[in-house]
Amino acid sequence: MTTEIQSVLEYADYRFVLNNQKQLLKEKTLQHLRYSHNGGNFNIDSTLISITKALVDAGNTVIYLMDTNNNPIEVKEAKIFLDAITEKYMEVMKRYHTEYKELTKNRTVKKLVEWQKVY
Repeated sequence: MTTEIQSVLEYADYRFVLNNQKQLLKEKTLQHLRYSHNGGNFNIDSTLISITKALVDAGNTVIYLMDTNNNPIEVKEAKIFLDAITEKYMEVMKRYHTEYKELTKNRTVKKLVEWQKVY
C-alpha cells in the first residue's frame, strides 16, 4: 500500500473515531441536562430557560410547563426553578466545553480512545 493511501485511510479512521467520540460526549452531556421537579422531567435547554425566564419576568410566581412526557407541571416557585435550571445548565455546559476542548486536542486514534477512558 502506498504511503499516500495509508495516510488517507489513517485520516479517515481518525475522523470516524473523532466524530464518534464527539457524539458520545454530546449524549453524556444531554443526560446531565435532565432535571426533575414536582413529578415532571425536563430537558434543560435554551427553550426551557427562555420560556421560564419570560414567565418569571412577566411577574409570575407560579407557572405551568410541559415536561418531556408532555405532562403539564405546576412550578410553584418559578424564580427558584429558573435559578436551578440556569445554574445546572451553566455547570454542565462548562464541563462539556472543557471536555470537548480536551477531546479535539487529540490527533491520533490511539489518543482519542485513551481520552474516552479518562472521561
